[in-house]
Amino acid sequence: MAARGTYPRLLLMEITQGETFPFGKVSPFFCALFPASAGMVPGLVRTAPFPAVILVPSALFVPVSRSTRGAPGTARDSTDQPCPAAFLPGSDAVCWQATSQASRHLANVLQRRMNRHFIIKGGMCPPARAGDTERTMQSILLNDGHSIPSVGFGVFQVPADGSTFKAVLCALQAGYRHIDTAAAYLNEAEVGQALRESGLPRDEVFVTSKLWIQDYGYEAARAGIRTSLDNLGLDCLDLYLLHQPYFDVQGAWKALEEARDEGLVKSIGVSNFTPNFWKRHVPHFATLPCLNQVEFHPFFQQRELRALLARDRVALAAWSPLGHGNSALLAHPLVTALAGKYHCDPCRLILRFELQEGCIVLPKSTSPAHIASNLRLFDFCLDEGDMERLRGLDTGRGMRDPEEAGRAESLLARYRVHP
Repeated sequence: MAARGTYPRLLLMEITQGETFPFGKVSPFFCALFPASAGMVPGLVRTAPFPAVILVPSALFVPVSRSTRGAPGTARDSTDQPCPAAFLPGSDAVCWQATSQASRHLANVLQRRMNRHFIIKGGMCPPARAGDTERTMQSILLNDGHSIPSVGFGVFQVPADGSTFKAVLCALQAGYRHIDTAAAYLNEAEVGQALRESGLPRDEVFVTSKLWIQDYGYEAARAGIRTSLDNLGLDCLDLYLLHQPYFDVQGAWKALEEARDEGLVKSIGVSNFTPNFWKRHVPHFATLPCLNQVEFHPFFQQRELRALLARDRVALAAWSPLGHGNSALLAHPLVTALAGKYHCDPCRLILRFELQEGCIVLPKSTSPAHIASNLRLFDFCLDEGDMERLRGLDTGRGMRDPEEAGRAESLLARYRVHP
């Protein structure tokens, strides 16, 4: 096995019975982690029960052109770099960082060919080096072909009095490359200010914002999208969401689809869609959302919704991933015991659990120490037994019920983005 700190870079994929393995032999490193795979050879499938997870040396992860339609390339593009594997046990998503457009294209081709996400089993993480967040940050491939960092920085309820600017700039300096804001947060302008002040190239930071229900309906939504872009000082958003599932959802979604087609946004999704709202609205959309951002934490694990989203490979992003600071969660005996076992604080333990469940997490803080700590999630993994124990904390109930009578009117009265 390779020495610590020099693990081979690997591409992870799933095969089922009858599929061949055309990429070459499995590395000894993989066989050491998953002994059941030993004996796999090129062109053959193993005889052990399927599905099987295999790891392919990333030197064989090469760019392909559209003309090849999924055949592995034979020459390496000098502008391409190997893609470090990202181990997210239990995840139903592609979980490596594609470092160039060529790599991302190959990932998309492979996903289409196999008609499934790549699935990772087990509990082994690549080693992380102190201060080297760039190398260890993991990304998830959305169902529209774009990638999203699996950890973002949220700014809900952070005031637009300079606090948002300071917090976002601190987060970017700490290594975050995904910022989540919304029109209703009234702090898009300070997010944009921090992005500019950071000096980071625009294509290195994933920016999400959300359309507020005050601007639902086709014409109002088109104006709302441009207002968000103007507030942020951006020409294009990486992801734009319908913030709530109320009022003229269909008209607002049509505006998002057109904005994507016009290049104003790259990806579009929804937020706070329960299974019932999903079934009510999404069948009428011309385009499937790529993501649903909802409340998610160990006390509310959204099992019904996750099963529904998985059918169409829709990602789940977790707002309030720490239960809005719920002391009953952070001080729960199981959480504190496991935090001691893994030598981390309860917040990191909970966020790591959510990552391993395949979620995108959006912790928020204005404390520089907490901002940095919440990003240190890639130097440890929870074993499957501990994952099962944490799954047992699910109560099936959240802090807020989007289907509560009068909630739409209450939200509209509470948050106004313009007169």
